[in-house]
Amino acid sequence: TLSFTVDVSKASCGCVVAAYLVPMRANRERGSCGDFYCDANRVCGVGCSEIDIMEANSRAFLSTTHTLEPDCYGRGSGVGGANHAFSASAYGPRGSTIDTDKPFRVHAYFEAAAADPGTLQDMAVTLGQSGRSLRFSPAPRHCLERHSAAMSRATLVLSYWSAPSANLSWFDQPPCAVDDQDACGESVRISRI
Repeated sequence: TLSFTVDVSKASCGCVVAAYLVPMRANRERGSCGDFYCDANRVCGVGCSEIDIMEANSRAFLSTTHTLEPDCYGRGSGVGGANHAFSASAYGPRGSTIDTDKPFRVHAYFEAAAADPGTLQDMAVTLGQSGRSLRFSPAPRHCLERHSAAMSRATLVLSYWSAPSANLSWFDQPPCAVDDQDACGESVRISRI
């Protein structure tokens, strides 16, 4: 289990707080960013497997797995865009289960196959706050299995970024009607990792 506390209260529509795993330690190809960073979107020019434990703001929360194969690229769940693992009223400012005006815990649980401890077979994400929780599984087993080798040498990456509405409709529309990337707080807090 990888757990942390996050405060997304200042990250509204148009902002993305991310915690994800990529196999940087296994990557030997230097990218255009000058280091060995890689991800599924080839941000620095090098593609690799990616597990997004959290892409969140105060209105949306997604967990997604990305392999470089099309059938398992972008398989995920949560709330936001076309995802409805729980309702927008359960997660958000003054949410009934997770009130994003306050910090909450994120737990990403990874389960290996009993017969083969090197094979990832399940991932469950739980959001918790004040004794209440939301739990969901972001990806099917066959997609998680494809991450096994890459995630055995994973690096945790934390990022905070923003984009205009046209670029984030997959993420937070709905529940957001419009994204305002200029309204993002200057910083967010991830703690107790």
